[in-house]
Amino acid sequence: MFKEIDEKYIKRLIGRNEVVLFLGSGFSRGAENKLKETFPTGSGLGKKIWEFMGYDGEYDNSPLPEMYQAFATAGSKKQKK
Repeated sequence: MFKEIDEKYIKRLIGRNEVVLFLGSGFSRGAENKLKETFPTGSGLGKKIWEFMGYDGEYDNSPLPEMYQAFATAGSKKQKK
């Protein structure tokens, strides 16, 4: 796959902590979290956010960008002293 000089070059970069690994979107498809669940995507992720946020009722299929925005802006607010 690599020429010997390329292999030495890559090893040198790794040794200097100068390597970035680029992976395709399917790389983690079979990965599991500590609960032995696969990582959700699309509407599954939207549903997880819905449940985490504690919204009432069943997930209403809100678009993922909308769910992410609600999640991102719902962080704990610093109280003024």
